[in-house]
Amino acid sequence: KAQKYTILVEAKDNGEKIQLSSTGTVIIDIADNNNNLPEFTGKTGPGKVKERETGVEVLRLQVTDKDVRGSKAWKAKYTIYGDKNEIFNIETDPVTNEGILTVVKQTDYEEQTHHNVSISVQNEIPYFSCKTVTDAMSKLNKTPQIAYTDTSVLYKTIPVTIYVEDVNDPPVFIPPVKHVVVMEDIAVGTSLMTFTAKDTDGIHVNTFKFVKGEDIDGWITIDAQTGEVSTSKILDRESPFVINGAYIATLHAVDD
Repeated sequence: KAQKYTILVEAKDNGEKIQLSSTGTVIIDIADNNNNLPEFTGKTGPGKVKERETGVEVLRLQVTDKDVRGSKAWKAKYTIYGDKNEIFNIETDPVTNEGILTVVKQTDYEEQTHHNVSISVQNEIPYFSCKTVTDAMSKLNKTPQIAYTDTSVLYKTIPVTIYVEDVNDPPVFIPPVKHVVVMEDIAVGTSLMTFTAKDTDGIHVNTFKFVKGEDIDGWITIDAQTGEVSTSKILDRESPFVINGAYIATLHAVDD
């Protein structure tokens, strides 16, 4: 259909001897009204995301719209429903009009293996639809009635499932910090405590070992299998590495 009309208008007088006239040009640009709704096409899921991953694209949703490409009547606007923790976000690709679904908060496979949301699409400007209805009364009055369409029920909504993929989680110390009180000058090899750790993985169940991290003056050793911590030298309260009466060492639990 034409997007522009050019009309030539002539004005002529009624002169008795000579009729004079002139012409003018009227240009009418036809603006596209939003009389076509966007329709979902192609793949609508499911999407996949690795747990603890953020800022990555999960899924692209495609739509078609018969309005003029690039116009506000064509541009799609997407909305997510059912995402109470606001884990996901959706934006419109300005070139393709696709809905780009991304994950913006970390997911945890052990807490929830999948997320079900709904996504609707509409345009940047409201949809408009009306039709004239002629009945006996309007014929007599020569005034047609106009029936408007309730657009709230026309916007397309689809269900989308996003699956969370399990990845290898590090083991966790239980509790994460332990305090022990001992006398200085205790014998080398004295057992101080035993650490325990838990592997929180769902399907990646691993074995792990204990290793020593920071031990600035070499006061301790740790059994890699049992997590038992023992002294490896005579402890000295006057050591420059004792701060406010405490010596701090760091341990790690490393899985395979």
